[in-house]
Amino acid sequence: MNRYQFEIIRNSVEKMLDQGAQKRVLTILEKLHEADIAMLIEYFLPRQKKKLFNLLYLNNVTLSSKVVSELDSEMAIELLKGMSVDHISKILQEMSTDDAAELVSTFPKELQEKIIETMRAKDSRDIQDLLQYPEDTAGRIMSPELLALDENISVTMAIKTIQKKKDVETVFYLYVVNDYGHLLGVISLRQLLLAKPKTLLKNVMNTDVISVTPVTDQEEVARLVERYNLIAIPVTTEENKLLGVVTVDDIIDIIREEATEDFLKLAGVGEEDISDRSVIKNVMGRAPWLFAAWIGGILGAYIISTFEHLLQTIIILAAFIPVIAGMGGNVGTQAATLVVRGIALGKVNVERFWRVVSREVAIASALGILYGLSLGLAAHFLYGQPIEIGILIGVSLVISIIIAAAVGSMVPLILHRFHIDPAIATGPFVTTAIDVMGIFIYLMLGSTFLL
Repeated sequence: MNRYQFEIIRNSVEKMLDQGAQKRVLTILEKLHEADIAMLIEYFLPRQKKKLFNLLYLNNVTLSSKVVSELDSEMAIELLKGMSVDHISKILQEMSTDDAAELVSTFPKELQEKIIETMRAKDSRDIQDLLQYPEDTAGRIMSPELLALDENISVTMAIKTIQKKKDVETVFYLYVVNDYGHLLGVISLRQLLLAKPKTLLKNVMNTDVISVTPVTDQEEVARLVERYNLIAIPVTTEENKLLGVVTVDDIIDIIREEATEDFLKLAGVGEEDISDRSVIKNVMGRAPWLFAAWIGGILGAYIISTFEHLLQTIIILAAFIPVIAGMGGNVGTQAATLVVRGIALGKVNVERFWRVVSREVAIASALGILYGLSLGLAAHFLYGQPIEIGILIGVSLVISIIIAAAVGSMVPLILHRFHIDPAIATGPFVTTAIDVMGIFIYLMLGSTFLL
């Protein structure tokens, strides 16, 4: 559904809701994909969202559960709030186990226990099994609904087994196990269909299986799926017993979630999307980061006041302070962003510390010479300043840019070495530190060589 179609449907549904034409609304909703319904719900006011979702739930529990799976957890909780435990349980039972477990984990502990008690025995047991693993790990996002086939059955028997199974998460890969449930190999659906009917699975399976443990970080799971071009990846115990599978739809969610989190950290506004938090929470989330910039501003003002005599004597130097600080801050942010991104993708690590830093410094040196020379010439020819002032301004910019690149690339690597999220190193912290250092170097050189 394109944007134009979406707007037409949204306007139609909104009018029908206001007119009380619920049957017509339901008819429209049941023709839409659950992802489109979820997007539709997000565009309405809170009262309309509730009304729309309740209408859907009362008439089509299965579709309403699919819609909940497409919503972010905050929105899903908002819609389920006020519903009885029985109704929530019915929705969760229709969802895939990993999605249901993720949603249950966001509820208060007391409500979690009530919901799990109300659910069917198998569903509640599966959800409890996932909740025992730490958040943001493979165990928490894996699906126990997978197809595990015995190594000694034939291709024909395997195909018959697949045809009977209706509750598996994916059949793109078929996992082969022994009598003890230990993972021995994997067969793609294509391989299975092309194999001779009487061939045993153990004779056609691929024994080189990429797998993860339940405590593997979800970012590492995403990296493995990307590196080996997988559609799903099995989760096994240390003893190689097959527990579940993480599918590509979960991987996409992980990549989006982690990218959003890192982007927000880089911007210095916390870890959650602003639409998911109240005004107070947004203020509290941003205040510490802005405090760093505020401290930097105070330090910068103090440094400038210290060199007041220099600036009064050579007034033109004050005009170039924003350029020195701004260029250094931008280069530092660029270097830090590239390093943080490299760390997130697994392409940059502490072992390559000096290689990464020296590369960024080399790039910064070239940029510094280019822009330093240009700025020095501009000061001399455009502003009519003596050549020595042009040289001072140009050299200051070169030094500022080089230091900015060094700091911007080193700080994330150092934090990563001590297991601190490197995303917090950028934004206000790095830019503020570089601004202060750039101004200090600029005025110190001016005081040394011009007075």
